[in-house]
Amino acid sequence: FADEDTKLVSNSTHQVDFLDDAFDESVLLDKASTLGSCLSDMVLVLGAGFEKRTELIDKLADIAPVLSNSKSTIDTLKDPGSLYNLLSKASITTPDISSTRPTAIKDWLIKQSAATGGAHVQWASQVKADPVPDSYYQKYISGTTSSAVFLAMKTHAKIVGYNEQLQS
Repeated sequence: FADEDTKLVSNSTHQVDFLDDAFDESVLLDKASTLGSCLSDMVLVLGAGFEKRTELIDKLADIAPVLSNSKSTIDTLKDPGSLYNLLSKASITTPDISSTRPTAIKDWLIKQSAATGGAHVQWASQVKADPVPDSYYQKYISGTTSSAVFLAMKTHAKIVGYNEQLQS
């Protein structure tokens, strides 16, 4: 996102347009190639936006070193069933999920797999049409929505911040 914090600690930042939940592959790779030809010590620091096009991570890594979750990590975590199983195995409480519409729909959400942000989240009871492909249902749990931001490598992690989602 080329936010102010990133700009402060970077020699340079370059943002590529993100349209319809995806990067334009040719624009992204052309921009990275052009920059790589000018900056021999370039490192690409990737953020959100690769969930639906994880193959772009490997293509970018052919141009310059990439700091990011790996394609396989993102592929695993964007799959609701895989994420649910990982969290359950680690004894982390997580809401129930279902790939089919629950019979008692009250207090269920419908979400899109591999989507970013929260614009795609809806109350399942308000969705009358068939859900879009790759959607799933998640049981709503009341409380504060929060997350931890961390840097990790193999078996080590460092928390760098906490987020609390503002309610609309």
